[in-house]
Amino acid sequence: MNSYRCLPNKVLFGASPPTMAPTTTTTTTDTLCLNLQKLWLNETTADIHFVADNIRNESQLLPAHKCLLAVDSSVFYRRFFIDLEKESNIEICDVSAEVFSVFLSSFYQHKIAVTDRNVSDLIYLAKQYNAHNCMTQCEQFLKDKLTTENVCYAFELATVCNDMQMYRSCLMVIEKNFRRVLTTNGFLHCSHNVLKHILLSNIENRDEFALFEACMHWAKTSLERNNVEHNKMMDWRTELGECFELIRFGAMTPLQFMKCETIYPVFTTAELTEIKLRIISLADNGFQT
Repeated sequence: MNSYRCLPNKVLFGASPPTMAPTTTTTTTDTLCLNLQKLWLNETTADIHFVADNIRNESQLLPAHKCLLAVDSSVFYRRFFIDLEKESNIEICDVSAEVFSVFLSSFYQHKIAVTDRNVSDLIYLAKQYNAHNCMTQCEQFLKDKLTTENVCYAFELATVCNDMQMYRSCLMVIEKNFRRVLTTNGFLHCSHNVLKHILLSNIENRDEFALFEACMHWAKTSLERNNVEHNKMMDWRTELGECFELIRFGAMTPLQFMKCETIYPVFTTAELTEIKLRIISLADNGFQT
């Protein structure tokens, strides 16, 4: 991905006057980058403001510059310079002012303050606004600090960016900590795409019953997060969509599937018959205990 690159003075302002002492490219670039950082949250020079609530639920005004936002975000470029929207304040409702402030910093400096607490929100913003430097910084953070808590966020990033190295690293963490990953907030709030990739993976010794229960909890959480009314468990199955078909019910033990059938009444009569016959067949061949 392309991160923000400061341009030499002569590119921005034309050739330097002959009377000026010569400077190295490194010095010029460093100076420009430092000057650019000074514009972050600079109220005096701002021409656009974002409004978001901080952690104390107080409305906070975050100043920014349209031209700098447009450099690294095709969404902002279209909004400000193609659609020519005239608003002076843009309301932000889905993340806190603290997180959005860090997001804005990605347009003014190369390194930003990515943490375990804000990485998921920053990835969300980077995708929403197609902000390259923010996405790059989140990707690097997750590569350097891959844990059971953030592995699902990293997995999402790996699939979006087609980063096979990170993809394989994520699968290794998931396989090594399978049950634990299924209980994390990262899994509960992962995208349908990430859930599908986990279900399609050939993780050794994966607990199919634990995975099924985690998928049902994921579906319930997804419905609640999107404010969708769900009165019965069949709604959870509908939310899972094709992912439900990827669960290997035939790999469960008879006792495990009996629990599934009892706790989660989401199977048709034909499905119950087919799955039970498959389990019995595997047990007869010594694959189940």
